[in-house]
Amino acid sequence: MVRHLCDMIAANGDRLDTGFLSVPFLMDVLCDNGARDVAYRLLYQTGCPSWLYEVEMGGTTIWESWGAVDENGGVSTYSYNHYAFGCVADWMYRTIGGLQMTEPGYRHFRVAPDVEGCVLAHAATSLESPYGRIEVAWELGTATGDSAQPLHLRVIVPANTQAEVRVPGGSTVTVGSGTHDFFGML
Repeated sequence: MVRHLCDMIAANGDRLDTGFLSVPFLMDVLCDNGARDVAYRLLYQTGCPSWLYEVEMGGTTIWESWGAVDENGGVSTYSYNHYAFGCVADWMYRTIGGLQMTEPGYRHFRVAPDVEGCVLAHAATSLESPYGRIEVAWELGTATGDSAQPLHLRVIVPANTQAEVRVPGGSTVTVGSGTHDFFGML
């Protein structure tokens, strides 16, 4: 089924062709089933229909319809502040930012950013939990020659919580409250 989904996406020029009921599941289904590259192609697509098409057309919010503004700038009567397609932000927080709740209220959470798959050089996210502010930021350094690329990951864990952090190199550590910096190579 995932291969069929990927074929349908490719046949549509690596663009979305979905309604709002399927969008909340689309990126996770692709990533969880070995098609992470397809998910990122969808995310970075700028042709209509896509999230970045809206940005390219001057959008600062998520629209009710993928083509609410046509390629010539014609504006339709759709809502221009409509969350349905905005659920991609949740996926970005969990996947690119790597912030994933494992217990209610983020009393325990996981930090596992997808630094290799997303093609960004850095990303940061934060969340106001019932326990305080959680922050995750990562940045890739410049690779030299054939060497691996350096990574700096910073995690800020609020009081009375714990974070399970996937550190550079792939191992996992559990940390308590405070600011934690991790350095390593990809």
